[in-house]
Amino acid sequence: DVSALNGYLNFKMDGVKLTEGTLKDVLEMKDRYGSLPNKGVKVIVEHTSTNPTGPIHVGRARNPIIGDTLARILDMCGYDVSTEYYVNDVGKQVVILTWGVNNLTKEQVEKEIEDRGMQDDRDKIDHKLVAYYRLANKMMEEDPAVQEEIGSMLRKFEAGDEEVISTVRKTAEIMLNGLKETLANIDVVLDTYTWESKFIADGSARKYVEELKQSKYAGVEDDGACYLELKDFGIQGKNTRFTFTRADGTTLYTTRDIAYHQDKFKRADKLIDVLGEDQKLGNKQLCCALEILGQTRKLDAMFYSFVSLPEGKMSTRKGVVVYLDDLIDEAV
Repeated sequence: DVSALNGYLNFKMDGVKLTEGTLKDVLEMKDRYGSLPNKGVKVIVEHTSTNPTGPIHVGRARNPIIGDTLARILDMCGYDVSTEYYVNDVGKQVVILTWGVNNLTKEQVEKEIEDRGMQDDRDKIDHKLVAYYRLANKMMEEDPAVQEEIGSMLRKFEAGDEEVISTVRKTAEIMLNGLKETLANIDVVLDTYTWESKFIADGSARKYVEELKQSKYAGVEDDGACYLELKDFGIQGKNTRFTFTRADGTTLYTTRDIAYHQDKFKRADKLIDVLGEDQKLGNKQLCCALEILGQTRKLDAMFYSFVSLPEGKMSTRKGVVVYLDDLIDEAV
């Protein structure tokens, strides 16, 4: 029925037909009901990407929840969505963990746990290994010999030493298995895990270093470290210099991140990164570096704020955390 009333045009649907038609669509389309037609646009949503050095805590848990929700929404909006976890198996923290796993005894770790009153009865691999990370970190800060051993491992890794890369990868994979279990408990499953070490092994990080060195924005610090001067890109104050190699010429996380995003641009039309708000400057610097390299497409970032405890910012290293596993158990 259609009628005009007081300047409004009113449409009244047949309730039975509307209900039948809706239920028919729901039964035919199942979980795709309400979705839009395929846009033919490939999107990579990178989320979670926590360092594999300890269990996921409730602060970090915001990332996979936001990222997975965003990916589901984009999927229903007709985008071809892939989710991705960038595994930091090169950074100092995961090397510290690997050193701890390979050099500390179970007795040493158990004594440290007892001394610090940080007993964790959970029989889950990421909860067991985090104690090795904390003790190794403490020893590195107190013992120059341990600091040198860890530093040597890191240098060998970045020089492409296959044995060190393999050893660190194995430790990171063990820890990652525990993190995947936690994510599965909140119904988050990622499509792809990309390892940071790939961009050292395949030479792409080094390739982009050489390209950036040729840029008119490139400079060299007194100690030999290479940087980009980003004043012309709207970055102000003390943060205008974006360092992309160390003094000894080795690449940094930031350099490998450039290689990773160039790789992602080859595989998708649109990139979205879910990041903590402390990454705003780093993300801006990354986008500038990509532009200098000739990348015409833009990277989109979704930032979220942090969760703090009365003791301050959460820290896996210090043990000032509330683990997501514990929160899930308590909620259930």
